[in-house]
Amino acid sequence: MPDLPARPPVLSPRERRRTPGALGGRRLAGVLLLALLAGLLVAHQAVRAEWPLPQCDFLRLTGHPCPFCGTTRSLAALGGGEFGAAFRWNPLVVVTLAVFTLWALTRLVGIRWTWSGSPRFGWLMLLFLVILNWLWQLTSFPGG
Repeated sequence: MPDLPARPPVLSPRERRRTPGALGGRRLAGVLLLALLAGLLVAHQAVRAEWPLPQCDFLRLTGHPCPFCGTTRSLAALGGGEFGAAFRWNPLVVVTLAVFTLWALTRLVGIRWTWSGSPRFGWLMLLFLVILNWLWQLTSFPGG
């Protein structure tokens, strides 16, 4: 009887997630990048066509921008390739999308990012960035 080729090992879902460059992670990164591009183009079109945009209740009530004011206009500016205007509207959006895009592109080529730090440090860093962004908004928000 001829020798049959060995069957590939059956991997558990956990082992599949740990496989470097697994197709699932690449597919997810590709889909997320396409969704990001579509969102930027829709936001750009919404501002160009003067669609009614959501209004910030915090800005309306206090006269001061919240940490996330300008997000839609920042996305619209990015969709139109206006990076300086996007940064002026909301720098946190630009930085976040740059990091996300870098993550997704590296994931597409099979490089995985790992975080060995404490989750608490990550949340504190995020809080620090939001507060820093709010200070930026309070001092130089174009729409306020």
